[in-house]
Amino acid sequence: AWIVEDINLFQTRLRFVPTNEVASISNGSIAMARIVNFARSPNALITLYFQFNKNASRETIAIFFTHLERFVRDRPSQWDRILSFQLIKIHSTHLQYQLRLRHKRGWQEAQFVSTSKAEMLDLCDDAIKMLMIEWDSRTLRVAIEGNLTSEDD
Repeated sequence: AWIVEDINLFQTRLRFVPTNEVASISNGSIAMARIVNFARSPNALITLYFQFNKNASRETIAIFFTHLERFVRDRPSQWDRILSFQLIKIHSTHLQYQLRLRHKRGWQEAQFVSTSKAEMLDLCDDAIKMLMIEWDSRTLRVAIEGNLTSEDD
């Protein structure tokens, strides 16, 4: 997300939160763009996506969710609550889930929200590995049709 640092008659100075990069753009170039005022959004909403291997049982995923609930409950100054955790797509090789959370702070405090998000991702990564439901995309097999020949032939 970009945060507005300064506005004058001709240009706007923005900061990209993840990298701390600063950019100045002309106001005319953003006149027709959709601009969200995060100051009016009291709580940051976070969406995370997870891919579990296709053999992950409902019980194992329920245990994973219990870890998430405990993590949120143990950090009342950071997280307001879990809004949803749902299966959104079944692939032939894996299951895709979506987690929606509401943070206690707004996007005006993006550094704090980003740190909380990173901590959540670390917990999720550890839980996925502990429960052995990790999906390894490197195990995909690619079918190559036709003949492969070297340039020396």
